[in-house]
Amino acid sequence: MDISVDMIKERFISQSCAVLRESGKKYTPLAGVRLFDGACLPNYLTIGRCGELAGSLGAAFQPLPEENKLVMCVADDMFLILDELCLPKILNLAIAAFDYYRNYENQLMNAVYRGADMQELLDLTEPYFKNPAFIANWHGEVFAFTKAYANDYFRSAWSHIVKKRRLPLSSVQTLRNSPNYYTVTHKNTTAIFEFPDNDFKCIIGKVDSPLDYHLYLQIMQCKTPVTDTTCVLATTLLSALESINPPQEATSLSELFCDLLDKKTVDPEKLNWVLVTLGWEKCDHFLLLSFWNSEGSLTAEVLCGELKTSLVRGQMFIWNERPLMLICESDFAEVKVQIEQLVNELSFICGVSMPFSRWDMLSVQFKQTETSIRYCDQNSRISLCIDHIWEYLFDQLEDMVNISQLFHPAVITLANYDRKKNAQLLLTLYVYLSNERSLSLSADKLFVHRNTLLYRLHRINELVDVDLTNEEVRAHIMLSYRMMKNADIPPQIRR
Repeated sequence: MDISVDMIKERFISQSCAVLRESGKKYTPLAGVRLFDGACLPNYLTIGRCGELAGSLGAAFQPLPEENKLVMCVADDMFLILDELCLPKILNLAIAAFDYYRNYENQLMNAVYRGADMQELLDLTEPYFKNPAFIANWHGEVFAFTKAYANDYFRSAWSHIVKKRRLPLSSVQTLRNSPNYYTVTHKNTTAIFEFPDNDFKCIIGKVDSPLDYHLYLQIMQCKTPVTDTTCVLATTLLSALESINPPQEATSLSELFCDLLDKKTVDPEKLNWVLVTLGWEKCDHFLLLSFWNSEGSLTAEVLCGELKTSLVRGQMFIWNERPLMLICESDFAEVKVQIEQLVNELSFICGVSMPFSRWDMLSVQFKQTETSIRYCDQNSRISLCIDHIWEYLFDQLEDMVNISQLFHPAVITLANYDRKKNAQLLLTLYVYLSNERSLSLSADKLFVHRNTLLYRLHRINELVDVDLTNEEVRAHIMLSYRMMKNADIPPQIRR
């Protein structure tokens, strides 16, 4: 934990030592405290008389006559002038402040080493936060709260937390109105949230634990103001929480998504929390992305870790040894650019599902990503199911019926003829129909002379009796051809 001038100043004020004047970067981290001996060292808080220290700040700083004998603290280009004449008092207060913050950090680290749980860690912070605080996961399960304020029902949300050990979803929806919410939830930082209309102020911090539990710390302003220093203390606690395991009954985001893929029933309230936690409550459609390491050089865990570090949107997780990502459809364009920059470096193929809104159909979306990967174009490593929709539909049909039973008789006749004579009549008919029966376009596509095409069409007409002016017949033949090419059809095709 970096101790700044601002944190030392806050301890001065708590000991009834007023700051008369200050300037400079108050968040400059400090290495220690020293008494002025004619020189100021970088990153140290140097304490001395204002008149003596003024020269170290250059000609730009000129103390007032009445400030010369007052105590002054200098750190690089930052200074504090205190309403105090006693140097030893301020020096001792500054040293005590350092000890105060170091002791806080050491207590937390020692507690982690001896295997403390979340409640024990939060109990250690109570003398420092001096406000109600709690630790919860992504869907409102409260793992710990400050017991000193258990009976202090100063807000309805706190009462709900203490009695039911759950955070009301309405509270999270209120917090989302703050501009700091996105920063905290997506960048794993700590910030102060202010709601003047509700006369409410708090600190929110988030950390992604190794087991994907998305832990949140909230400190509610009650008896003591929450400040930037409180944010630093909260961040230190969150760092300690990264090193411990949550309770066994806790559910991670990954577990919930894996349950959906396994077609298990999931609590609707937890799904609502997913949307709120990931900022998707206003998103109408989502995409599932599947990543396959084509060279097999990376494990699922390594590939998932690399992608999670590089991609700014979406939720990464692993299911059945396959790295997957869920993302709001509106964010895909941004993520696609980032994936394109990674595909060659990491040698993977990305399959993208069709947009969806029903979470109970997530397993269907996974099949779509598998189809996308299976039929991925060699020139592109990002494959969208929407570009392979026929292949996807044919794959689904194969699971229900013997797909060859759906073929048009003409397609079977021509396929068997081509096999025996090493001809291309079936392909010729498909290209001819695909080009709206245009002779010139079809000949160009087949790279044959127009007369060759006419001969083939004449031969087709001799072999099969079909009415190519019938729109439904043409559609059936074209679909049959695509189904045949999509499926593993044996050499000799029979009904």
